[in-house]
Amino acid sequence: MARAVAAVTLSWVVPARQALWQRLADAPQFVRQSIHDPGRVVLRRGLRAAVLVPLLLAVSSGLHLGASLATFMVFGAMALLVFADFGGTTRSRVQAYLAATLAGIPLIVVGSFAAGSMWTAVAASAIVGFAIAASGVAGGYFRSAQTALLLALILSVTNVASIDDMKLRVVGWAIGGTAAILSGWLLWPRSSHLALRAHAAAVLEALAATVAAQEQAARGPSSSRLEQGEPPTAASPLVATARQELAALRSGFVVAQRRPSGATRRDRALAELATELERALTFASEPGSISSSNAIPEAHELRAALVGALRGSAARLVRSDDVPDIQPLVTARDAHRTALDNWAFEQLNTGAPPAVVLDGLVAAHPLRLMSLVALTIAQNAEIVAGVPTTGQAEHQRRDVWSIVREELTPSSVWLQNSLRTALGLAVAVLVARWLAVAYAFWVVLGTLSALRSNASATGRSAVLALVGTGVGVLVAVPLVGIASGQTAWLWVALPVLVFLAAYTPTAVNFVIGQAAFSMLVVVLFNILAPTDWQIGLVRVEDAALGVGISALVGLLLWPRGARGQLRSALATLYEAAAGSLAASFRTILSAEPEPAAATHAAHDRAHTEVIRAEEVFELFLNERSGQVASVDVWARLLNGGKGILVVGEVLDWMAQHGYSAAGTGAPATTLGSLASEAIANMSRLAEEIRGGRSLRVTVQRDVSTELRSAALASLSEPAVIAARDGLHAAIGLVSTADWLAQLDVLLHDLEAPVAETLADDRRSWWR
Repeated sequence: MARAVAAVTLSWVVPARQALWQRLADAPQFVRQSIHDPGRVVLRRGLRAAVLVPLLLAVSSGLHLGASLATFMVFGAMALLVFADFGGTTRSRVQAYLAATLAGIPLIVVGSFAAGSMWTAVAASAIVGFAIAASGVAGGYFRSAQTALLLALILSVTNVASIDDMKLRVVGWAIGGTAAILSGWLLWPRSSHLALRAHAAAVLEALAATVAAQEQAARGPSSSRLEQGEPPTAASPLVATARQELAALRSGFVVAQRRPSGATRRDRALAELATELERALTFASEPGSISSSNAIPEAHELRAALVGALRGSAARLVRSDDVPDIQPLVTARDAHRTALDNWAFEQLNTGAPPAVVLDGLVAAHPLRLMSLVALTIAQNAEIVAGVPTTGQAEHQRRDVWSIVREELTPSSVWLQNSLRTALGLAVAVLVARWLAVAYAFWVVLGTLSALRSNASATGRSAVLALVGTGVGVLVAVPLVGIASGQTAWLWVALPVLVFLAAYTPTAVNFVIGQAAFSMLVVVLFNILAPTDWQIGLVRVEDAALGVGISALVGLLLWPRGARGQLRSALATLYEAAAGSLAASFRTILSAEPEPAAATHAAHDRAHTEVIRAEEVFELFLNERSGQVASVDVWARLLNGGKGILVVGEVLDWMAQHGYSAAGTGAPATTLGSLASEAIANMSRLAEEIRGGRSLRVTVQRDVSTELRSAALASLSEPAVIAARDGLHAAIGLVSTADWLAQLDVLLHDLEAPVAETLADDRRSWWR
């Protein structure tokens, strides 16, 4: 019996021990997989803070500078090095650090004066907090500096101070800011975007090499001027390499989402650039895609200009000061359009069958489409590099008045976000002062830590923030108790905790980062003002109060959240794009188009909705909640809406340059009917995105035969051969048919990402 028991016990213990050893053996690999830090950018930031913050605290303690000056000096350096994240060139980053330091000084003055009275403190928190949050609409460094500037306000408004203390606060902040400037400049400087930009540049170089290889193939011997050229086999390894670099680029998006300052316009441009690169790679890797038309020499010149534009965009990503010129591509496109028209006119007048001419025109469309994609890529590359964009494809606000007019509406994401931030800070200050909380700073800081971009993420972030705070305090309180009277142990732990507080929220996990920050604060204040372990328990109570306020404010002001707001913004974008594109189709196909004022109004509305969708997408990137639908899915939907507008812009350009197809008669009517079907599909997609459920009741049909028949009929008209105007009308119809076919492909491709977002809408709030 004993042997049987021993055997059973042994059979259970041995596997358990083996499993334990296996877990221990796999632990290093698990830790490595949990860290997301391409280019070791976050590691550099953590090391900078770990060196600078303890050094500043040691100087202030050694010189007996006082708790007020030391607090603002240490937290000023932390705010700029940890909570802000300035990218770009060294000069731009230094200027951003300097500007943020200077901007914090009046905030400290205002907050210190307002702290004297509960109601002035509440009013200052609301008004100044709203202004700081609203400044993020300018994007770039304005958004990156928001959290640091809010911290300067919170530090000041939650603690009553005399005039002398206010002066010490300003001096402390200035010293901390100066130290942060020097540290960010001299200690391991590197922009968080450099590694991702290098991946994008590598994709562009491989893409350019693929197009160049296809150009070589197109110049080879052929039996016909319209022979379909095949890309060489050397293109396949290039595309495979490009896809590997593209995968590395997409994996870096998680860092942008976890950065302390959140995602910016550059992050959004990177996500869109990745989508455009995927589209370009898929397109260029198809046999005969852009090397198909050898009808005219200008096709070779356009391909050469395309290669130059792609390599120029790669150079712009690697070297921001490089200024590639995209004008040669624009010039080559125009020359190609003119040469293609002349070729078609000559072919028809020499008796070539209309079907042959149509095949030549259709074969030229992929190359023209690829050149348009290259222009879009160039502008996204300019945004990522932080330089002014060229051309007119990028949707930008025109002036300050347009920003104010567009944002002072209930649907404005920035108005909602600013109101939510202002109310959250004001309520936190009011509650802390009303209840006479001893450490009011932690109530407001808890609110700021958990106040995310939506109610769903706020609820989840509130739970995560409270869990992280509790874990951190549970570890820190015994540490402080053991080290009571022996601050040397706290000094030993300080640089480690500073590093973890700066590194883990971005590179590892929000909960771990919150725990590390909680430990840091408990230890830091026990060094500044030695007390007992009870400060840790008090901070748990205050932080719990703060995160509760943030969850309540988020729920009241933005019940749908950034995820729901993005869904609504994209649906509105698709509705506006459908209206704008319908106006463009009527302009080129109808003899009686809508009045110019109505067309301009439709285009302006679509332009505004693109801007709003981009802004909500950037806020969506900031969420800490796990998305069922990936960032790439939402980026594809955003790019799809913008792609619809590009089709309309091309049609408008053709109509303005004499390619109106209204005079082609029955073919124009046929295309008008097919365009109406496409517009209806867009409206259906908009409703699916908004409502979160599928609405398709009929099977999508193939319209390629109808499009070709209409295009062939337009080229078969006698008037086409008789005059250039007739030819321009026919070419306008052929091009419209090509773009309708491209639109049909785009709408078909959008079905999959829309379906993925439907599952996202059924997710529980806590996920």
